[in-house]
Amino acid sequence: ETEKILAINISANTAMVHLFMGYSCEGLGKYPFMPHTLDCIGSDTRMLNLMDREIPVFITGGISAYVGGDILAGLGLQRFLSEKKVSLFIDLGTNAEMVLSDGNGKIYVTSAPAGPAFEAANISCGVGSVEGAISSICVEKGNLKWTTIGGKNPVGFCGSGILEAIFELLKNHV
Repeated sequence: ETEKILAINISANTAMVHLFMGYSCEGLGKYPFMPHTLDCIGSDTRMLNLMDREIPVFITGGISAYVGGDILAGLGLQRFLSEKKVSLFIDLGTNAEMVLSDGNGKIYVTSAPAGPAFEAANISCGVGSVEGAISSICVEKGNLKWTTIGGKNPVGFCGSGILEAIFELLKNHV
């Protein structure tokens, strides 16, 4: 089926792009947080050792060491930058990246580490993203259903499980 692929676009945070491209991440780990590059990258599947067939690969550029191409791709897909009202776009992951538009062309961007929140740090039944961590939960017809990482017996909640549990509790007025 790879013959149907005409091009590949990769949008990821700056650290993931660095790891994927084999760039040093040293500049990302200490002030002044200087990435190897924030530019868009054009390459192909042969140069990147992804497959024998040559297919163009485009990697979305980033804004800073901790605001990457993943959020730019999200902004584009949501047509965020053309909104004529105050808008907030949030990308939650290892970093919490946030883009605020005043609706008049002024954009503010920031980022903060969010990993501990998604690793369930300081929560009595919280665990990291390990086998047995409840990663998804829902209430269907009054019954509680959950999924664990690796399909193992539950050992606690990882961050995504906690967020879904809170959502389900609120949705069901609990």
